[in-house]
Amino acid sequence: MSLADDVGQNAFAVAEGWVLTEKAGASNAAVAQVPPVALDAPGRGAVLGSHGHHMVSLVPASPAVCDRDTETLRGNFLRAQAPDGLLVRRIFIKYTTAMLTAEKIAQYHETGQVTAGFRLDDDVITAIQERVETLFADRPDLDRDYTPNIIEVDPAGNWLEFGIQTQILDSIEQLMGENIIIWGSAFFAKKGEGKRSPWHQDSAYWPIVPMAACTAWIAFDHATLDNGCMRIIPGSHKVDRQLSHIASSADDIVLKQELSEHELPDVEPVDVILEPGMVSFHHPYVLHGAEPNTTGKRRGGLTYRYMPTTSHFDRELEVRMNTQGKAYNATRQLHLVRGIDVCGLNDVYRPAA
Repeated sequence: MSLADDVGQNAFAVAEGWVLTEKAGASNAAVAQVPPVALDAPGRGAVLGSHGHHMVSLVPASPAVCDRDTETLRGNFLRAQAPDGLLVRRIFIKYTTAMLTAEKIAQYHETGQVTAGFRLDDDVITAIQERVETLFADRPDLDRDYTPNIIEVDPAGNWLEFGIQTQILDSIEQLMGENIIIWGSAFFAKKGEGKRSPWHQDSAYWPIVPMAACTAWIAFDHATLDNGCMRIIPGSHKVDRQLSHIASSADDIVLKQELSEHELPDVEPVDVILEPGMVSFHHPYVLHGAEPNTTGKRRGGLTYRYMPTTSHFDRELEVRMNTQGKAYNATRQLHLVRGIDVCGLNDVYRPAA
């Protein structure tokens, strides 16, 4: 979808007569004529054009007169051009492929999961694949099905790099706000004829108070029905609470907590089929699991766990949970990747100088 189509369908806050033009390129041809609507009070912004893969942010400021001037705005921005003598307000117009659309955000809140429309660059996926091979060549003791806390397990691998990709952080910000901590990371790579992931909520393992989080799953292999892609129970997150889980020592499962059978709703699961570079986001309360991989080929994914800093990662609670077999690392690093620690209780990781 073109930016012109995008703006035409979704514009709701801009002064009359503005034309959006591409910042880069030889012609700087107009790509959209924005319809007339009203801006809010100075200092308050609005977003237009969240449909598709574009975002136009409008920030009211002091009125100014433009006589066919073109103002180049900060960063990776478009240009805005006003007609003769039009009384306008400043408009910040950001072009990005990172944003989730309004429809995608609605899907996340309705079902508890959404797959982003963007893909990570091929060189990012290649780097993940190469680091995976290096890690397991160097560390044959690690579980190739599931390695939690990969940031801490392999500090030389710089695994944090993949969790702070701009496209991902922009999307997380849309889903849970601008103050963000990465507190968890894990490697899932089901081998052929491997184990199943039982139905569970991620929140069963997490000492976050109040519970608020989001997981990004980065596919670096194909995830299909045959190789055990993730499955969700759509809408199951709406219970807005921790359901009953039981400890399990079964040899055929990856995780050691699974949903109590009586808690499983009678709802048809949805399969999350992904290609390399695609990113899926899911809610901490959504029920999900996966069948075994029967293809003989790896099904690899990296997960990163995000929380808003309005919540507290409670270390003491994690220690108590750990004695019950519910948590796997009481010394993990909390990386503040955007904003500030709003609650002031999170012991944010600060690397040694």
